[in-house]
Amino acid sequence: MKTCKVGTVIILALAFAAFPSGVLYAKKRAPQSAGNAPSANPKDPGGHSARGFEAAKKRDYETAIAEFTKAIEAEPKDAKNYFNRGTAYRGVNKMNEAIADYTKAIEIDRTPGTAGADPSAVFKGLASSFQDTGLTNKVKYVYTINAFDEAGNKASESVSIVPGAKLYSPARGSVATSPPLLAWRPVTGASYYNLQVYYGVAKALRRVASLSVSGRKVMSAWPLQPRYRMRKTWTYKGKVRKLALGRYRWYVYPGVGKRTAHKYGPLIGQSDFVIAKR
Repeated sequence: MKTCKVGTVIILALAFAAFPSGVLYAKKRAPQSAGNAPSANPKDPGGHSARGFEAAKKRDYETAIAEFTKAIEAEPKDAKNYFNRGTAYRGVNKMNEAIADYTKAIEIDRTPGTAGADPSAVFKGLASSFQDTGLTNKVKYVYTINAFDEAGNKASESVSIVPGAKLYSPARGSVATSPPLLAWRPVTGASYYNLQVYYGVAKALRRVASLSVSGRKVMSAWPLQPRYRMRKTWTYKGKVRKLALGRYRWYVYPGVGKRTAHKYGPLIGQSDFVIAKR
């Protein structure tokens, strides 16, 4: 058995999968004053939430962020205010802050579960990270992240990992419906990594850096951390690329020293995943 930290994988998957449309989930509105504006009582979380919602509808996201922050300070255990503030952060392109807020209140189920093949809940509540323990190496685990809006509607997304695998997320051959987080085991001495992504399956294999690869290269990135979240669009060799439906294969090398030295260690590993319709 081996402890495997999967918090980063789950956090980043949740933030953009469970809330793809940027819709705010408002609290129940506070009673309105004679001026038809929500009350400004600093200890009234409902009033702050309502004012934040109204500001966000007008795309005044900075005001919305300030109001939702006050609502959180007055009522820190209300998850909806975190959701709302996270959406406002997205409006001003503060994605790291949005990610942190979206993951304040989640439910996570794991398959196989803690007592066998059937799924079981492994987390429920407020958190900005999640660490699972007691996993078996080279066994595929599927985590389902659930989030609920004020009306009780549920948004879900799944992410799979294989503890012990060099490229552990997504699990080899997994099917994703949104941009996946690619994650791999860190290499001692690596100052950065080179990630290469190929799309499609060609009729013939080509030799690249002593490897047999197929498909068309669509991405090369140099992340400093052992993970990289793909996006719906990106630029490669001066062209805008899109995350199209189909199969992708990815490779990771450790970079040594400064990136300008172009010095790389041996291949960490290779894996593949499929993008399908939601």
